[in-house]
Amino acid sequence: MAGTYVHGKELRDLKVTKGTGLTVGIASGNYNIAGIEGNYAGITNQAVTDNTTNYVEMDNTGAISVNTSGFTAAYLHLATVVTASG
Repeated sequence: MAGTYVHGKELRDLKVTKGTGLTVGIASGNYNIAGIEGNYAGITNQAVTDNTTNYVEMDNTGAISVNTSGFTAAYLHLATVVTASG
């Protein structure tokens, strides 16, 4: 299985944090996904689904996605976010 790696100069690169309500923030940072490098600008209001486990991930174009079924094999796995009652 090919490795998926993240790299950056700082530990805070691509860090996922609690946002307001049912959102998370994702810090800016560098990434390397299957040999494709880039820089992500960051976001402060990525929506997550209530009362479930959310899988926050990034594809090799730097696009963020959140789903409730599990991590996608070829994507960079950023965080597992569990929500309950908002």
